[in-house]
Amino acid sequence: MDLITTSNMKKAEEIAYREYGISPMSLMENAAFSVFSYVNENIPNFNNKSIIVFCGSGNNGGDGYAFAKKCKLNGNSVVVYSSCKIKKLSKNALANYQICKEMNIPITIEKSEITLPDDAIVIDCLLGTGLQREVSGLILEYIQLINSSKVFTISVDVPSGLLADIGIPMNHAIKADVCICLGKGKIGLFTQPGCEYAKTVIIKQIGIPEKAYERLVKEYQVYDRLEALNDYSIRENISSKGDYGRVYVLAGSKGMTGAYALCTKAVLSGGAGYAYCLVPKSKVYEYNALVNEAICVEIEDNNLEYLSSMNKEEIIQNIKNANALVIGPGLSPNADLLPLIREIILKVSIPVIIDATGLRALGEDLSILLNKKATIIITPHPGEFAQLVGLSIKEVQKNRITLAKKFAKKYDIIVLLKGHKSLVTDGNTVYLNKTGNPGMATAGSGDVLAGIIGANTATTNDVIRQVAYSMYIHGLAGDYAKENEGEKGVIASLIIHYIKQVERTLYEEKTR
Repeated sequence: MDLITTSNMKKAEEIAYREYGISPMSLMENAAFSVFSYVNENIPNFNNKSIIVFCGSGNNGGDGYAFAKKCKLNGNSVVVYSSCKIKKLSKNALANYQICKEMNIPITIEKSEITLPDDAIVIDCLLGTGLQREVSGLILEYIQLINSSKVFTISVDVPSGLLADIGIPMNHAIKADVCICLGKGKIGLFTQPGCEYAKTVIIKQIGIPEKAYERLVKEYQVYDRLEALNDYSIRENISSKGDYGRVYVLAGSKGMTGAYALCTKAVLSGGAGYAYCLVPKSKVYEYNALVNEAICVEIEDNNLEYLSSMNKEEIIQNIKNANALVIGPGLSPNADLLPLIREIILKVSIPVIIDATGLRALGEDLSILLNKKATIIITPHPGEFAQLVGLSIKEVQKNRITLAKKFAKKYDIIVLLKGHKSLVTDGNTVYLNKTGNPGMATAGSGDVLAGIIGANTATTNDVIRQVAYSMYIHGLAGDYAKENEGEKGVIASLIIHYIKQVERTLYEEKTR
């Protein structure tokens, strides 16, 4: 699903007018029709509902006035509350305001007189995508009134007070039951914290030709089922293990062998032909017993029971035939990993997935990324990413997309920033995840994700798409686990278990 920035939406509207003769007033009328059609088809007993429309001064307010007209013609009881005097209305909003006045639709600016019956419907058209400052004054009062009520609320295009491009509330924002995005989805509704401001997001067309969008740079997408089906591949009948990649895993240490096992099993469940695991020689039998299908490559550890940079020459030699490498899950915090990671980054030309302990080591010297030979994928959770960028977790969570995109661009890497609404970016394109649930906030879930990424990037030329695909199926497996085991019953090994259900579902849909 394509998403759109505020600036690109304006460009699309300009193209629609300049080249197709579709005026702003026509778009406004189409927007009102789309919203009306939705509520008429989806709100039970809509014809008998009281409709309360809150309108601002701009074109979003104009959509509200146009919607009010349609409600009046439908026979609904409709009233409008405006946030501004008539002289402040935009040209198109004013035109629809005047029609509403001629139709005797009540319009008022007095907040003190408002009551919001529980069985009414509120249509929020106070602030659109052009918001640039914190909400205050009468608009703030309206937002607080709506949010404190029990009335069913529908926001048009974006919940008022929310920055459409990054999903940050400007002081306060409407918490809508439904947000009807016009034309294309707005980015802020699909990331934190903006995703919490609309329970349901609907996208409705307003008459802008698709060709008007095609000229614009598509930077943002929701990675959903259609995207996954596009990236899912069916194996050839005549094939062998070698066709599906040799993924090397450098993970685990004393007390953390579970991370190794989860990551390696995920590599295999994700479809890799081989999983080669670099393990301490002193514990090779223990590692071998944990994953029967893995090939354990013993590395001399001098009975330390963990691997470190002192093994870098032997490790580099052993990964020369790798198609992808996962490094970090469960590695010892006592291991001096930075020299090893530096050697890997500079000497191998395969996808290298860096997670957990590997990320903490990488953070000691990010400059090594500037001279890399490998394709680097990092998979931080918000705390790890906060350390990498030198900010607090709160600051990261408030501006996830911008920070991840900037970091990926600076170092020319792929960032998968985990969390609610995980995202993948290479600094140019951003994929926002459609799957996943809070039950996946459990130990080992990230190890599984790293393994799936290793499997899917081992045999592709389109690495970022396969990272996004891995993010999606990891989340979908977690959703299946929640559905069958309960949210609190989700554990990392269950996510691996349900990968096969994801595989079966996608296979059946792809081959229909």
